[in-house]
Amino acid sequence: MRAGLRHVGLVVRDIGRMLDFYREGLGFHPIRQAEEKGPFVESLTGLEGADLTTVKLAEEGSERIVLELLCFRHPPSPAAPPHRANDPGFAHLALTVASLEACLSRLTFLGAEQVNPPLRSLDGMVTALYCRDPEGNLLELVEEAP
Repeated sequence: MRAGLRHVGLVVRDIGRMLDFYREGLGFHPIRQAEEKGPFVESLTGLEGADLTTVKLAEEGSERIVLELLCFRHPPSPAAPPHRANDPGFAHLALTVASLEACLSRLTFLGAEQVNPPLRSLDGMVTALYCRDPEGNLLELVEEAP
């Protein structure tokens, strides 16, 4: 059996701010936004009375959905402690960027927090760093060597 990555879902508390962050900061563009509730969503999520907004985002220049932001009105999402790189579960979202410096500057302006300075990989092929989006999710920004 073969599987292909469809998209990554990210639960957020402030859909407007996070949409701005991923759109303005990283160039993702919304493909589809929906208000979802009812028996299907309740059964799929296992949450009675589930009521949420979803926004599906694609990479710049593409129509392929890669990221889905989900904001639950009911039940509301609790504030989560910052995810550490070694916590179980999905660790981070890794993104290739053209210019690490320019991207980090833009993301910091939009509320990102830099975790570590840019580091060159041992093989010299990339420079990378971790930062947190405005809600504390870890992002790995990677610039490939020319």
